[in-house]
Amino acid sequence: MAQYRGEAVSPRNILNTPEDINEEIYIRLMPHSNMGEDKQGRCTYWEQSGEISSRFTDVIKELTVDDLVIRHIRQQEYMVKRLDEATVQHNKPIEKQIVVFNLANLSYNVDFNAMTTFKRTVAIDEAYYPERLQHFFMINAPWFFTAIWAMLKPFIDPVTSDKIKIVGSDYLDTLREYIDDSQIPEDLGGSFKMIWRWPYRLDHEEGGEEKR
Repeated sequence: MAQYRGEAVSPRNILNTPEDINEEIYIRLMPHSNMGEDKQGRCTYWEQSGEISSRFTDVIKELTVDDLVIRHIRQQEYMVKRLDEATVQHNKPIEKQIVVFNLANLSYNVDFNAMTTFKRTVAIDEAYYPERLQHFFMINAPWFFTAIWAMLKPFIDPVTSDKIKIVGSDYLDTLREYIDDSQIPEDLGGSFKMIWRWPYRLDHEEGGEEKR
């Protein structure tokens, strides 16, 4: 398991560790957001994955693979808390999330560290978060993504890969089947004023931001 300040980090203890000391780096180089919900009240997670891949050489100069794995674990544990809160808010069981990766500006080159991070995070999700995914949309997929996907897909459980839908630039109608325009970011064709950073905090976290 990944190390945080010299101690092993797992899903069982990640929320007991201090908030990420690398937050400024994530805001600057890795735009992503825990905001919004689909038509059924499921929480949505949005990521500018293409931009992140094009900056990954800079990312890995400032962060280690362990840092990225820890961030993913923290993200998944926040996701579980968000789903619990959505269950209370909508008065019905909400146990799965919607994930949207925007692949615009995706780098053609596959970074070894990125592949290692991907394999480790997939293993964590399959071990600790099975059946937490409703739909996974990869939008604005460039023509060469077929070759990249062929390398990635063997590491993904078939049950999970069946939930992944890869769409080109004509993605908006697909998203609208599941997500209202009011919950789709403006720069992706909706009306939601997205903040491309980590705005979600738990109520008990001292100094935490208001959840959106």
